[in-house]
Amino acid sequence: MADGPLTTRDRLLEAAQTLFVMKGFALTTVDEICIKAGATKGAFFHHFENKDDIALKALERFAYGRLSLMQAGSEHWPRDPIERLFAYIHHVSAASLEESHPRGCLIAILAMELGATSETFRRNCDLYFGIWTDYVRILIADAIAAHPRKLDANPAELADHFVTIFEGSVVLARSSGDMRIFERNLGQFEQYLRLVFGSTAHKRARAVV
Repeated sequence: MADGPLTTRDRLLEAAQTLFVMKGFALTTVDEICIKAGATKGAFFHHFENKDDIALKALERFAYGRLSLMQAGSEHWPRDPIERLFAYIHHVSAASLEESHPRGCLIAILAMELGATSETFRRNCDLYFGIWTDYVRILIADAIAAHPRKLDANPAELADHFVTIFEGSVVLARSSGDMRIFERNLGQFEQYLRLVFGSTAHKRARAVV
């Protein structure tokens, strides 16, 4: 998003995103979104058809915002594919401790609440998880290709594993209040990858955040 004052539409989207993450879709009302955004109900319906409409647009906003956050500073990550993969894991772990966003994953929340009853929401949640997973898969595939010996490892499965660990950590962090759980769980994933990559990873990987 551009710097400077938010438009009414942006304020409504930000309010909806925050409330959906904090309360869920069903318990959030249009009135609450308007109050939090400091906007009128007329303004809401000028920009959005209904609560489903703003939820889908807030979902898109959240998904690409998360992707941007988790790729921030990537131009400074190592060029070596193996080091770059470990730098990404460290970066995601560090970014998860940022206080500037609500604690929760809107993609997971809407998938759980609406994925079974709305094909539109299920499809969109699957799309955004897929974009993220594919990004991680490419990082892992590049690292495997750069390894001096052939590795018996599946990039797609490892990427799914990474996203599953992260999303599970979101739930556990929210229930326990312990944000360091991201460091511990992603650290365990890193240690597993180091076993997969063997001594080469130990020698070449450097933590770059």
